[in-house]
Amino acid sequence: MPDTPEGIPAADAQAYEEYLREQGTNIEELSKRRLAELDELFEDYQTIDHDIRVREYELDHPIPEQDDNIGGGRSTVIARPQERIAIKRDDDRRLQFLYKLKQDCATVVAMMDESQYSLYQLRYQHSGYYNWPEVAYQLHISKAVIYRKRYALLSLLAKQRGII
Repeated sequence: MPDTPEGIPAADAQAYEEYLREQGTNIEELSKRRLAELDELFEDYQTIDHDIRVREYELDHPIPEQDDNIGGGRSTVIARPQERIAIKRDDDRRLQFLYKLKQDCATVVAMMDESQYSLYQLRYQHSGYYNWPEVAYQLHISKAVIYRKRYALLSLLAKQRGII
């Protein structure tokens, strides 16, 4: 079996990856599936304020259930509507996910340098909705370069969300 340049047997790939991590060498940590998920999160971020408002409205104004108990019984529901709304919003997992996504993406956008921000704008905020090869064409760079820059951009979000 061939050895790696550092003399570690290639069969022991996990130990080699650990060695690279210790040396500070950048190895690929995000799979294609994970990159696609992060890409989709940035896409969702573009409409996050609308999504949050819709979810809040759904929680604040639920569709009332059919009441079969006509005319009888006490309600066990909290009488103070503001408290009930606050509790519903705090307990709703989807709304909390949206709040966290908004915070994470805003932090990542604030951390981007000029070149990363221009990529972000072309890919996610442009009205033409360019995919990555079209972004590469617009910037006159190769697909390989754009995918390396994509990886760096999405790894910022992955680090912020605690994925890597």
